[in-house]
Amino acid sequence: MDFTPTESQLEIRQLSEKIFRENVDTDRHRELEAIEGDDKYDARLWRTLGDVGLLGLPVKPDCGGMGMSFSELCIVIEEAGKVLAPIPLVVSSICTLALQKYGDAALQPVLASLATGQCCASPALIEWSPHQLETPTTQAQQIGDEWQLEGRKINVSYADNVDYFLVSASCEHQAGLFLVNAQQDGLECEPLHSNTGEPLYALTLKNVKAAQKLGDAEALRYLVQHYTAALCSYQVGCLDSMLSMTSAYVAEREQFGVKVGTFQAVGHRAANCFIDLSCLRLVTQQAVSLLSEQRNADIAVRIAKCWAADAGHRVSYASQHLHGGIGADRDYGLWRYATHSKMVELTLGGAAMHLQALGQHLADGNINIE
Repeated sequence: MDFTPTESQLEIRQLSEKIFRENVDTDRHRELEAIEGDDKYDARLWRTLGDVGLLGLPVKPDCGGMGMSFSELCIVIEEAGKVLAPIPLVVSSICTLALQKYGDAALQPVLASLATGQCCASPALIEWSPHQLETPTTQAQQIGDEWQLEGRKINVSYADNVDYFLVSASCEHQAGLFLVNAQQDGLECEPLHSNTGEPLYALTLKNVKAAQKLGDAEALRYLVQHYTAALCSYQVGCLDSMLSMTSAYVAEREQFGVKVGTFQAVGHRAANCFIDLSCLRLVTQQAVSLLSEQRNADIAVRIAKCWAADAGHRVSYASQHLHGGIGADRDYGLWRYATHSKMVELTLGGAAMHLQALGQHLADGNINIE
């Protein structure tokens, strides 16, 4: 596949990079981290992205979007990963995609609001482990023309800031995906601890009325695959910044009167990080491209997630090692990237989980990545 960026994609990357670099730096992170509680959401940056149209890239024009693909959206997500943008970009964007594909005409105003940044959404998928994403224990019961949900979700990002949730639940012995208004009666949000500082919550649903059922297992699988690929794109940006910081540091740091970057062991370690990042970028582009073309991407997404987990661990560890003690100093920014990289590694399943699924795929006699 040819991953040469188009002129439009280059312009999107340049615009995204400019906005993130101008709005997110170490001082801004410290400012948000100093806020009491869990309100670490940069509403100003979110409005800016909405105003310039980056939140609505894959949304059809008649709903306020630009009618582009998932590939263009992942460019913005990658740039967000480079600065660890404190906004619900990944979670809200994949909810927007699912609403556009599976929602009916009545949800077009909601889609338009998401595309312009007037509101945001978050998926509520995890109950106790990423291993059960497609077999939720949360129950959905149809009463007349309405659906009521009951259950508990964990690790719901920005739950106290979003306007809508996309909730997975089982109904009639199969999984389904439901849209829930965040102000709906019966919803309870409980703050959880997060090593990254990202606001995470446990979401309890007690006879909560769903605004609409979006679809069955196919809709849930669509959401999970796009969520996973988006996380991999975020990881590409995160590791890119870690490698850049490390390269700059070893090029300046002196030991025994010479730059440590000239040491052979240091050069080999940095080169391995570059190879890991390049491989992750390639397999992520493959997965994102297949999803953009609406082709079967299950295996490609799992391969990308394996690389996001393993490469993330290796690059993070090597970067901190090459920095020495300052790599763990909270006055230096590398620690933030290390915690976010670990978050991506474990969210929606680590490498072992996806390798097991790939192994079963091969054991069943399937050798085509599609």
